[in-house]
Amino acid sequence: MEVIIHHLPERNSKSQKLSKGTLVTQDPITNTVILAEFFENGDEIRQFHLIPGTSIEKIEKFEENQRDPKIFDKYLNYEENEEESEEEVKKRALKIVSYLRSHHIDVVEKSDGIYEISGIVKFGKPYKRANFYCDIPLVLQRILKLIDQIE
Repeated sequence: MEVIIHHLPERNSKSQKLSKGTLVTQDPITNTVILAEFFENGDEIRQFHLIPGTSIEKIEKFEENQRDPKIFDKYLNYEENEEESEEEVKKRALKIVSYLRSHHIDVVEKSDGIYEISGIVKFGKPYKRANFYCDIPLVLQRILKLIDQIE
């Protein structure tokens, strides 16, 4: 869906800015919006806009345009879902856990296959980079840097 968003560009700015693009997603808690701006040919994404929910004043539907959702996959690092056995997924989790523990980082298994790292970072199935969550970006960045070193 193509939308036009009326928002304030900066915290202290009083002037309104318009952003036009395809609505990719909206966070239900913060109302932050991600828009994709396409090149004129409409096949390639030019850039993404992240608009904080606190600066949004109004969202207008511009036109109903049904783009193939898979067009966003290559930009968002989504991988094609290959069927993995439960055993492969569990092996990946154990490899991550043992690697982190070898670096003296506390990892605890919680319910439903969720792991918690030092009580701050959580990760779950299928135990890939995109499945790590933390409210503190710096901590998440450092954990992911470690995860990237796993061979």
